[in-house]
Amino acid sequence: MTDVETSLREELGIDRVRADVPLAPFTTFRVGGNADWLVETHGAAELVAALRVARRVGIATTMLGGGSNVLVSDAGIRGLVIRPRGGEIVQVAGDRLRADSAVTVDQMRQFQTDPGSARADLFVPFFLRAAQRVAARGARGGSNPAVLDEAARVLARWARRYTTTKTGAVLFEAALRETAVETWDELNPQSDGRRLLPSSAVLLELMSDSSSAWWDDRSTAAVEDRDAILASSLVSAFLATRRSYGAPSGSGWEWKKIRHANINHLLRIPALSALELPVQGGPGTLSPSSGNGTQGPSWRMVVELGPTLHAWSTYPGGQSGNPASPHYRDRLPQWLAGTLQAVHIPMRPTELAEPQRSAALVLRPAR
Repeated sequence: MTDVETSLREELGIDRVRADVPLAPFTTFRVGGNADWLVETHGAAELVAALRVARRVGIATTMLGGGSNVLVSDAGIRGLVIRPRGGEIVQVAGDRLRADSAVTVDQMRQFQTDPGSARADLFVPFFLRAAQRVAARGARGGSNPAVLDEAARVLARWARRYTTTKTGAVLFEAALRETAVETWDELNPQSDGRRLLPSSAVLLELMSDSSSAWWDDRSTAAVEDRDAILASSLVSAFLATRRSYGAPSGSGWEWKKIRHANINHLLRIPALSALELPVQGGPGTLSPSSGNGTQGPSWRMVVELGPTLHAWSTYPGGQSGNPASPHYRDRLPQWLAGTLQAVHIPMRPTELAEPQRSAALVLRPAR
């Protein structure tokens, strides 16, 4: 084993470094010789580590992505070939995200409408543990044991994804709202009777302190802790949801019956609008949906930068306000499905086919 291979294995793991690896299987043309060493990295940290080792031992490095735009010589590639496979997207600052080279265009498209919720991932375990602990307290728990058990089972079955046919999302949202109301009962209402409540991020921070004074419900003689409030909120939310939408085994609890999108005509004429469209996504997801269906991301686009610009996008339509237009609603099914269509980005008119051209505007400098 060479010093290079030893250094790479010490940094990345003994099973991560391969020597004298054929590169043909990793390219579209299926030709090419071998790499001296090959490392497949998973995430930016491993990529940096591989580059650091290569620089320290003094060998050349070559990045190999999907292999669709590369032709490898029969002589192979000397040094270290790094093949990113992580597919990692990280937040770098504010509202900016950075994707590593293993992330494909289709993955970016899927991320745009992914219904997974980090918010639910953080809160649901607290509700489920609270249900277990309060049930173990027996009569001292104060909640309806049978309802608490059924509510916990509904919430536990939910995969914490706001897809259109799942039934757990409506219970979770109701339970979180009820928890906020019961927790912040100490806050005085405004002059109009409304009470402004702290954000869910503040409530999450409070979760780490199970006996904080904020958990106590001032309307009762008992002194409640976190688990008592969460269990009580879950029971109240379950009963309210059942009254509004029927039994959880029915279709009334499906997310598409609760949250939807409304694509209104510019004049808000219902007959010319697309209303109550089932969409996936909810509070805290990458593609959030509002309660009234009028707010949410409409234009979606993925752009691949390079010598030649490529882009894919979709829009629900209706922007012209002209229902006679053939494009008034033609993209709506695509938008609902979360799919994208290639965007033409010509540098000159000749790059567009004749059917794609309707007019040409020529700008000349003033003389």
